[in-house]
Amino acid sequence: MAPCVVHTDIKKCVALIRITGSLVYEDVKKVSAFVRQELARDVRGVILDLAGVDRVNSKGLGAIISAHSNALRKGIPLVIWNPSESLRQLLEHTKLTSVLTIVVGDEAAAYKAVGKNHVS
Repeated sequence: MAPCVVHTDIKKCVALIRITGSLVYEDVKKVSAFVRQELARDVRGVILDLAGVDRVNSKGLGAIISAHSNALRKGIPLVIWNPSESLRQLLEHTKLTSVLTIVVGDEAAAYKAVGKNHVS
């Protein structure tokens, strides 16, 4: 199990948060803190890049849901970008695909989804 690593980049007034490794237990606090920090900035949206996440448990899933809820409360669109096949299946199984904006594709598609879901 790889340790959770989080990197943030601001581009086009959108916070791109890249998460790699495992999103379990103690890692959830780190990820949640990064998301809260970015939502406190003057950003138009947040992209959670989950392509490098190799393991998620219920706490990790809770962190994703919490990030979505916090963004929604602030009127900031949040996009889940390139989740692994196993995470996509988990999101489908839990019916979260009907609530979350999930993009599989290139970076431009993720930024386009943020713009499409922007709340003015």
